[in-house]
Amino acid sequence: MQQGDCNAPATFQWLMTVTFRKHLGKFIHVYLDDIFVFSFTIEEHERHLQAIFDKLRDVKLYLEKSKLDLYSTAMDCLGHIIDEWRTPHDKHDVQQFLGLVQYLSHFMPDVMAWTGPLATLAGEKSIFLWKPMHQTCFNNIKQLATKLPILKPVNFNNPDPVWVICNASASGVGAVYGQGPEWRTCRPAGFMLKKFTNTQQSYRVFEMEMLAILEALLKWEDKLISCCIHVVTNHRTLEFFKCQPKLSNRQMCWMEFLSRFDFDIRYIKGPDNEVADSLSWYYRNDTKEDNMPFHCYVNTDIRLDPEGDDLPWGRMPEICTMVVGELNDRVLKDKKEDHDLEAQKLAIDSQQETKNKVEAEKINNSINDPTIVEGMSEGPILSTYMNKAKNFVKHIKQGYNDDSLFSKILENPKHYKQFCYEKELLYVNNRIQELVLCIPRVITKEYSLTAQVIEQAHIIVGHYGPQKTANYIHHWYWWP
Repeated sequence: MQQGDCNAPATFQWLMTVTFRKHLGKFIHVYLDDIFVFSFTIEEHERHLQAIFDKLRDVKLYLEKSKLDLYSTAMDCLGHIIDEWRTPHDKHDVQQFLGLVQYLSHFMPDVMAWTGPLATLAGEKSIFLWKPMHQTCFNNIKQLATKLPILKPVNFNNPDPVWVICNASASGVGAVYGQGPEWRTCRPAGFMLKKFTNTQQSYRVFEMEMLAILEALLKWEDKLISCCIHVVTNHRTLEFFKCQPKLSNRQMCWMEFLSRFDFDIRYIKGPDNEVADSLSWYYRNDTKEDNMPFHCYVNTDIRLDPEGDDLPWGRMPEICTMVVGELNDRVLKDKKEDHDLEAQKLAIDSQQETKNKVEAEKINNSINDPTIVEGMSEGPILSTYMNKAKNFVKHIKQGYNDDSLFSKILENPKHYKQFCYEKELLYVNNRIQELVLCIPRVITKEYSLTAQVIEQAHIIVGHYGPQKTANYIHHWYWWP
């Protein structure tokens, strides 16, 4: 893949997907230039390799011998981050955990020995008092689930159908997919749970339940796109979504994504859908102060509509706030690491020279200075150079009305408290209380305004790499 070209990774991934479309999920997974081939026997594996080599020759792509790993029995495949189920805070948490365990009990024959005390704690007349005995049972169930082969990948040679079981609650979505004769006893292949944002919690029930399906299919797209699947939901109206006569713009966007899959939607009663229901209520006890990483939230709506043209009011500013918050958290973390490293160097030098002792003392005193964040810019003031550029500020003012995000904010600027509109310029107030100028999507005769900012940053401080360059720029400018 040629490096540096715009959209090169996405274009290359598209090429690989088209090339291996007939084999994806059946005996091959492809991520950019990583090709994973899996087979049950050596003879079958050689046939699979032959098919892949033939495809590569057809499109004139070549493999590097030093990077080949043939006939492997195990390998590291783009590692995953897996976290644990949180300790229950009340009876509802215990009930959700036991609902999931009950679904898995088909594959964990000894698990019922540990669920008794937890079931007693979850009784209606019982008082919730979490004791060491309950923690022991809780830990043993989790340990048992990680040791036994609970999850089993979908086998495309198996005639049993593939099921995707989904549910949405007031706090989030949950889903599980697996393979088996019926959805109640299918062998699970993966679990998923995501949290709703404040804006998403006000969506209509139809939209929330649909987002649960979309979130699941988007997460497991590479595994489900090549097989016939049955989607299970406890919202009856979704059964008729595929044949609905009139679709809104937002629903048309959803349908366009769903058209990639060979699927049908089946209705089940809510009380029967225990496993997905348990997953969807995972975040029910979270408060407004419990902020999660961005990837823990439901984000299908923004991924399928990145411009936000058909999203409800408030969703795009909410996304902007979350993205800005995560970005500034990274900036603060990087600055703290850099500052700690500098302090260590000065502490070592202070043992040799009295002058360095004074400098180290100044730096240590500045740690407690509340304005230190604003002073650690790691470079000259970028806005001073950009304001000298011809018509730069003028293009910014004129570009707000044509920008899909900023035009909505300017229609009612008082509604979006994190933004500030002064002298025809829009600013956003980030978490470290810095007002940074918002740059709209404007392409001049040369190139976009954002490209001008990035180029000027390179001229001033050199090429720090993507993250540090972004950290430097975000002291003065911001764009989605």
